[in-house]
Amino acid sequence: MPEEMQHQLTSLSRLMVLQDILDPLTESLNRMAYKIGYANSEQAQMRDSSPEIVAILGQIEEVRRQMAEIDPINFAEIITWVISLARGQKLWLRK
Repeated sequence: MPEEMQHQLTSLSRLMVLQDILDPLTESLNRMAYKIGYANSEQAQMRDSSPEIVAILGQIEEVRRQMAEIDPINFAEIITWVISLARGQKLWLRK
């Protein structure tokens, strides 16, 4: 496997793992925020000072930071490489 392709696939894999971590965190945050509500400023203050929400926001920020550090992924390059492998093994016969 070419080194650049290995790098692309590693970045893609890391992004997918982080996305799998981020999704349940944002779902939990949405559920908590919904339970507390947004009706008035008192509820907003309670929401902003909730230790659970603060903890989840910290985790979300950390995952977001890690996602931002991932090198850009060139999906066209990955697809082209996969198709060339398939053609090389005669799994993709279109030209």
